Amino acid sequence: MKKLYFTILFFLSTVFLFADFSQEQKAFVSSSIQDKVSILKKQIAMAEKDLPLLDMALDFCLTNASILSDSTHLHDLLFVSLYALPQDNLEPYDSALKKLFFLYNKEEIRVEILNLLTKIAISEAFFTENLYNFLFEEIEKDYSRRSNKSIFASLQYLSSIQDLAFFNKIYPLLSKNIDFELKKNIEEVLALSIENYKSDLLERISTTTAQEKKLILSILGRNPHLNLFFKAEVTENLLRATIISIGDNTGAERESLLKEFYEVQMESVRIIKEAKWTRAASLVAGYFPIAVEQYTAFLISKDELLEVMDSLTLLATSETGRALSDYLAVLNKKTEKTGLFDEEIMLHLISALAQLGEKTAFDNLLYVILHEGYPDSIISASKEALAKLNW
Repeated sequence: MKKLYFTILFFLSTVFLFADFSQEQKAFVSSSIQDKVSILKKQIAMAEKDLPLLDMALDFCLTNASILSDSTHLHDLLFVSLYALPQDNLEPYDSALKKLFFLYNKEEIRVEILNLLTKIAISEAFFTENLYNFLFEEIEKDYSRRSNKSIFASLQYLSSIQDLAFFNKIYPLLSKNIDFELKKNIEEVLALSIENYKSDLLERISTTTAQEKKLILSILGRNPHLNLFFKAEVTENLLRATIISIGDNTGAERESLLKEFYEVQMESVRIIKEAKWTRAASLVAGYFPIAVEQYTAFLISKDELLEVMDSLTLLATSETGRALSDYLAVLNKKTEKTGLFDEEIMLHLISALAQLGEKTAFDNLLYVILHEGYPDSIISASKEALAKLNW
């Protein structure tokens, strides 16, 4: 009698247990992999997801990965499972997704997993370190074997978790011999998160080569929404580093440095001007004599030299005014010695001094008026500038 009682109790408990499962869940357990895929596909379009069914599917993919990892049917099941996951509640799947990433080496699967993990954006040290290793190994592969999609998805995930080591680990990749598309992808991802790594970026600026400084400017240019003042601070440091590098070098060494840095210096000045970054006014003033050298050496154009003058005028400090006044003195000496001058440069320079009302230019402007070699246009401009000096 007691035996019969336990038999009936077991039967009833089993009935109630299975009664808790939906028809789709029961069908999933007993079906082939192809049929499992069909069952899961219905979940993609459903607003109310059968979460236990999704758990079953992911668990099946995890359990059978080592046995059937090359099975196209299992790949299909995993794909459908990933697409069926509730996009507004992905966090509970974080652990399973991270395990699945390294169990399946199919590019499309890995990219989709990383896209989901990027939305979750939860950092976990073991997975992060292994993903860096995967990323570096992938980049070292021959172009024909490399998965740029996997690389880009990895970069996006690592950026999303704001890993502290991200910039210092990823930035050096730009110096490797990589194709244009990959380089562009790396720059774009760095540009989106670069403000989080300002201290790392500024620390590198002082030790980077001219080419690496160009890379930094390229990264800044990849993000049109980047804070302008952040860009100005970075370019202020770039300009300072290049001026220090040129220093008191002479001869061939100086010529080489002037050529190496002129692009970085001009772009830095443009950004400083755009931001009206007056903190860098003394630096731009310090760069101006170098810009004159670069113009004389045909490294920058006349228009670019005038651009630097405009920057000094806009920043409008006593230092920028003196830099322009000193240049007028240089041009006056050249005119006295050779009789040669550039009317456009002279007029632009005198106009700048007039706008600033720079009183230290008094003697240099007076010289222009008294010098017989200058035309009426330059003399008249100098008289107007004298009348506008601040005393």
